[in-house]
Amino acid sequence: MTRHEAVVKLLLDNGANIEAKDKDYSHTPLSDAAGRGHEAMVRLLLDNGANIDPKDTDYGMTPLSWAAGNGHTAVVKLLLENGANIEAKDDKYSLTPLLGAAARGHEAVVKLLLDNGANIEAKDKDYSQTSLLLAAGNGHTAVVKLLLENGANIEAKDDKYSLTPLSRGAWRGHTAVVKLLLDNGANIDSNDNKYGQTLLSRAAGRGHEAVVKLLLDNGANIDSKDIDYGMTPLSWAAGRGHEAVVKLLLDNGANIDSDDNKYGLTPLSRAAWRGHEAVVKLLLDNGANIDSVDNKYGLTPLLRAAGRGHEAVVKLLLDNGANIDPNKKYGQMPLCRAAGRGHEAVVKLLLDHGANINSNDNKYSQTPLSRAAGRGHEAVVRSLLSNDASISIGDTTSRTPLSHAAWRGHGTIVRALLDHHSNDPDHKDIYGSTPLSIAARNCRTEIVKMLLGTGQVTPDLPDRFGRTSWWWARTYGDAETKQALLDYAQKTGVGDHENDESIDDKLVSNDKISRYCDVCTLNFQKLEVCYSCDVCHGGDFDICLKCYEIGGRCLGNDHRLAQRNLQHEEK
Repeated sequence: MTRHEAVVKLLLDNGANIEAKDKDYSHTPLSDAAGRGHEAMVRLLLDNGANIDPKDTDYGMTPLSWAAGNGHTAVVKLLLENGANIEAKDDKYSLTPLLGAAARGHEAVVKLLLDNGANIEAKDKDYSQTSLLLAAGNGHTAVVKLLLENGANIEAKDDKYSLTPLSRGAWRGHTAVVKLLLDNGANIDSNDNKYGQTLLSRAAGRGHEAVVKLLLDNGANIDSKDIDYGMTPLSWAAGRGHEAVVKLLLDNGANIDSDDNKYGLTPLSRAAWRGHEAVVKLLLDNGANIDSVDNKYGLTPLLRAAGRGHEAVVKLLLDNGANIDPNKKYGQMPLCRAAGRGHEAVVKLLLDHGANINSNDNKYSQTPLSRAAGRGHEAVVRSLLSNDASISIGDTTSRTPLSHAAWRGHGTIVRALLDHHSNDPDHKDIYGSTPLSIAARNCRTEIVKMLLGTGQVTPDLPDRFGRTSWWWARTYGDAETKQALLDYAQKTGVGDHENDESIDDKLVSNDKISRYCDVCTLNFQKLEVCYSCDVCHGGDFDICLKCYEIGGRCLGNDHRLAQRNLQHEEK
């Protein structure tokens, strides 16, 4: 007897509570001893009448569950001989001792439990996984073999994803487990129910080269498509940058230009989109269509790479002859996408390769400069200006880069555009709004001051509906914007400030959403009523009720406008 056993015996002989529980987890002495594999201590406690199946409050596990999960074979045997409940489930995951032992790869414990009649098809609570599913997913080959020899269902599926043991083994890259299951007749073509992926797609998407080879050698369909997205194993591997797997699939005859069913993206598009340069090169070297176009957004690999700022991939595509100004569904050019997302290096690269600096998209007809100015990308704006980008080209609503920068409150860009000799800072859009009036209504005080400081703008210049910059500041602006215009009017005598009214705070709300009126540029309130055109701007043209009531319309005189309530949609 060890000293610890002697002390425990002494305490018990003197009336210590054998079922006392610790404060943190409510473990009894038996649970602690069993979980740590102290066989003699377990025997001592059992001989003194300890409850053999108490549950702790942490996981609701019994001493047998603790011993089995931690691989203490001798303790498991002792507890079973003393009548421990072999099917006791913990309260958190509903794991039986067998499930716990199988999940952790304790072969001897699994064998002992099976020999004592443990239910081999018992399932956990979260995913309804059997012992075989757990062992296969965790790569415990010996336990998998033992379970199969004892009749475990090789095609058992969990309830959440419908994964079989083979699916889990392939997904996790456990080659030996996969081989063992295949040798025992597991179905190689099973699909899960989350994405409808085949085993090959799962293994390819995770980069498990050895498993992919094994599956191919056993007849897996190399061009199988998952149910949800219609992606092939090659698409999964390419999109996640697994070069070795991509090469293996290509060497085995995978369709290099297979497109998915949902977006129509090819493996090259996915690799370019994610910035996987080595995979892009490999696909190009094997003859992938460099200008493939997806069927949802009309984007080529170059457009996707440019929009994500993947400079090396963009260069590789350009060096291999990618069309720098491709035909496109929504009219986006690579330069527009790169500029609009602030990718300065890609912008420079595209310009060096001859991209049209004043190209525009078809949806809004915005130039790269307008996109960069409206989104606050100062470095890109300066780069475009230094390459002689036009500052006077307007979009579908005739708004120039200056209008967009003033609208969004990008002061340094407004200054850069003004310093670049903006020839008409009072340029009107098709609704008669100037950069000053747009800035005033959107409470861009510093920009209002900047524009007024040029001496080239007119605060009382009305739009098509008679609304001046002063009217906007008075109606929708804040106190600072109003004061800036008032100071200017008092100094120069220009403006209609004599008709001053106090700002109506009810019109200035923080309860706004990201959608805006395409006529006046103001953001909508939640649940606000608006009129929408399903033709202009690709069906993304909205008019607020106030603008509509005074004659504001979309870009087409014959277009039908539908009334709707706005939620949280973004433009």
